[in-house]
Amino acid sequence: MNSRRNYVKAARKEPVESWQVHGHRPKIPLISFTEEDEAGIHYPHCDALRLRQMDMDHELTAIFEPLFGFTGDSLIPRRRITLAVDFGKLPCHLRKFMKFLIVDTRSAYHGVLERPVLKDLQEVTSIHHLAMKFSTLGEVA
Repeated sequence: MNSRRNYVKAARKEPVESWQVHGHRPKIPLISFTEEDEAGIHYPHCDALRLRQMDMDHELTAIFEPLFGFTGDSLIPRRRITLAVDFGKLPCHLRKFMKFLIVDTRSAYHGVLERPVLKDLQEVTSIHHLAMKFSTLGEVA
Protein backbone atom coordinates (compact mmCIF):
# COMPACT_ATOMS: atom_id res chain seq x y z
CA MET A 1 0.00 0.00 0.00
CA ASN A 2 2.94 2.35 0.58
CA SER A 3 3.85 2.22 -3.10
CA ARG A 4 0.36 3.45 -4.04
CA ARG A 5 0.58 6.29 -1.52
CA ASN A 6 4.04 7.27 -2.77
CA TYR A 7 2.82 7.23 -6.38
CA VAL A 8 -0.13 9.51 -5.55
CA LYS A 9 2.17 11.95 -3.73
CA ALA A 10 4.63 12.01 -6.63
CA ALA A 11 1.85 12.47 -9.20
CA ARG A 12 0.54 15.57 -7.40
CA LYS A 13 3.89 17.37 -7.57
CA GLU A 14 4.93 19.52 -10.50
CA PRO A 15 7.23 17.64 -12.88
CA VAL A 16 10.87 18.57 -12.47
CA GLU A 17 12.86 19.25 -15.60
CA SER A 18 16.50 18.29 -15.61
CA TRP A 19 19.13 19.31 -18.09
CA GLN A 20 22.43 17.61 -18.68
CA VAL A 21 24.93 20.42 -19.08
CA HIS A 22 28.22 18.56 -19.37
CA GLY A 23 28.80 15.61 -21.65
CA HIS A 24 26.22 13.92 -23.80
CA ARG A 25 23.84 11.05 -23.47
CA PRO A 26 25.08 7.81 -24.96
CA LYS A 27 23.35 6.98 -28.21
CA ILE A 28 20.85 4.15 -27.78
CA PRO A 29 20.75 1.85 -30.81
CA LEU A 30 17.48 1.12 -32.60
CA ILE A 31 15.71 -1.88 -31.09
CA SER A 32 13.42 -3.79 -33.45
CA PHE A 33 12.05 -7.29 -34.00
CA THR A 34 12.14 -9.17 -37.32
CA GLU A 35 10.95 -12.49 -38.74
CA GLU A 36 14.31 -13.98 -37.68
CA ASP A 37 13.25 -13.45 -34.06
CA GLU A 38 10.33 -15.86 -34.65
CA ALA A 39 12.66 -18.79 -35.42
CA GLY A 40 11.94 -21.78 -33.21
CA ILE A 41 8.63 -20.49 -31.85
CA HIS A 42 5.71 -22.91 -32.20
CA TYR A 43 2.43 -21.00 -32.17
CA PRO A 44 0.00 -20.82 -30.40
CA HIS A 45 1.20 -22.88 -27.41
CA CYS A 46 4.79 -22.21 -26.51
CA ASP A 47 6.80 -21.49 -23.41
CA ALA A 48 9.97 -19.46 -23.77
CA LEU A 49 10.99 -20.04 -20.17
CA ARG A 50 13.63 -22.66 -19.45
CA LEU A 51 13.58 -23.94 -15.91
CA ARG A 52 16.33 -25.90 -14.25
CA GLN A 53 16.02 -27.52 -10.86
CA MET A 54 18.57 -26.17 -8.42
CA ASP A 55 19.36 -27.27 -4.89
CA MET A 56 19.22 -23.88 -3.19
CA ASP A 57 17.24 -24.53 -0.02
CA HIS A 58 20.12 -23.19 2.08
CA GLU A 59 19.82 -19.77 0.39
CA LEU A 60 16.12 -19.27 1.19
CA THR A 61 15.26 -16.64 3.79
CA ALA A 62 12.03 -16.20 5.74
CA ILE A 63 9.67 -13.34 4.92
CA PHE A 64 6.55 -12.29 6.77
CA GLU A 65 5.31 -9.33 4.68
CA PRO A 66 2.03 -10.07 2.87
CA LEU A 67 1.55 -9.63 -0.87
CA PHE A 68 -1.64 -7.85 -1.94
CA GLY A 69 -3.45 -8.52 -5.21
CA PHE A 70 -5.47 -6.10 -7.32
CA THR A 71 -8.67 -7.21 -5.60
CA GLY A 72 -7.26 -6.62 -2.11
CA ASP A 73 -6.71 -10.29 -1.32
CA SER A 74 -3.41 -11.17 0.33
CA LEU A 75 -1.05 -14.07 0.90
CA ILE A 76 2.14 -14.58 2.88
CA PRO A 77 5.13 -15.66 0.77
CA ARG A 78 6.81 -18.86 1.93
CA ARG A 79 10.40 -17.71 1.39
CA ARG A 80 12.61 -15.22 -0.45
CA ILE A 81 15.74 -15.90 -2.51
CA THR A 82 18.23 -13.73 -4.38
CA LEU A 83 19.24 -15.16 -7.74
CA ALA A 84 21.60 -14.05 -10.49
CA VAL A 85 19.51 -13.49 -13.63
CA ASP A 86 21.33 -13.43 -16.95
CA PHE A 87 19.93 -11.31 -19.77
CA GLY A 88 21.11 -11.81 -23.35
CA LYS A 89 23.86 -14.00 -24.74
CA LEU A 90 27.59 -13.40 -24.83
CA PRO A 91 29.03 -10.97 -25.86
CA CYS A 92 25.87 -8.84 -25.34
CA HIS A 93 25.12 -9.97 -21.82
CA LEU A 94 24.07 -8.49 -18.47
CA ARG A 95 23.75 -10.14 -15.06
CA LYS A 96 21.48 -8.68 -12.38
CA PHE A 97 20.90 -9.99 -8.87
CA MET A 98 17.18 -10.02 -8.15
CA LYS A 99 15.04 -11.00 -5.17
CA PHE A 100 12.25 -13.49 -5.82
CA LEU A 101 9.41 -14.37 -3.47
CA ILE A 102 8.26 -17.98 -3.34
CA VAL A 103 4.50 -18.35 -3.03
CA ASP A 104 2.25 -21.39 -2.73
CA THR A 105 -0.58 -20.53 -5.11
CA ARG A 106 -1.74 -21.23 -8.64
CA SER A 107 -0.41 -18.70 -11.09
CA ALA A 108 -0.08 -18.17 -14.82
CA TYR A 109 3.51 -17.01 -14.23
CA HIS A 110 6.66 -18.94 -13.31
CA GLY A 111 8.37 -15.75 -12.18
CA VAL A 112 7.80 -12.02 -12.33
CA LEU A 113 10.60 -9.52 -12.96
CA GLU A 114 10.27 -6.28 -11.06
CA ARG A 115 9.65 -3.13 -13.08
CA PRO A 116 12.71 -1.22 -11.80
CA VAL A 117 14.99 -3.89 -13.30
CA LEU A 118 13.20 -3.73 -16.65
CA LYS A 119 13.38 0.07 -16.57
CA ASP A 120 17.10 0.00 -15.78
CA LEU A 121 17.66 -2.33 -18.73
CA GLN A 122 15.60 0.01 -20.97
CA GLU A 123 14.14 -3.18 -22.38
CA VAL A 124 11.60 -3.49 -25.18
CA THR A 125 9.23 -6.48 -25.13
CA SER A 126 7.49 -8.23 -28.03
CA ILE A 127 4.73 -10.57 -26.91
CA HIS A 128 4.41 -12.00 -30.43
CA HIS A 129 8.12 -12.91 -30.53
CA LEU A 130 8.18 -14.11 -26.90
CA ALA A 131 11.26 -11.97 -26.45
CA MET A 132 12.67 -8.85 -24.92
CA LYS A 133 15.61 -6.82 -26.20
CA PHE A 134 17.79 -4.17 -24.58
CA SER A 135 20.96 -2.28 -25.40
CA THR A 136 24.28 -2.97 -23.74
CA LEU A 137 27.51 -1.16 -24.59
CA GLY A 138 26.01 0.16 -27.82
CA GLU A 139 24.76 -3.23 -29.01
CA VAL A 140 21.31 -4.83 -28.90
CA ALA A 141 20.94 -8.02 -26.86
